[in-house]
Amino acid sequence: MENIKRSLIASLEQFVEMPRLNHVFPFFEIVKFVFDHNSSTYWIDLAFEWYDQFTFQEKQVLKESMDKLIINYSVSQKTRQKAKRELTKL
Repeated sequence: MENIKRSLIASLEQFVEMPRLNHVFPFFEIVKFVFDHNSSTYWIDLAFEWYDQFTFQEKQVLKESMDKLIINYSVSQKTRQKAKRELTKL
């Protein structure tokens, strides 16, 4: 996520008013898609790395996605437990 942010900032520095990075690159939508539709532990773990950088309000919106992840038995138990811990924090 940090590499993408740095690249975007470098590209957008030419503008007088810098747009918010979330308006330029769909960080949130990518994480939501992975949580909702992916069964690869690799991609879900990467999505959790981005998820950790979200605001509390953004995490709240992903509650339903966490619910889906908890009952997705095609992912590892460790991943389902991590999703359950995150859901209890919310």
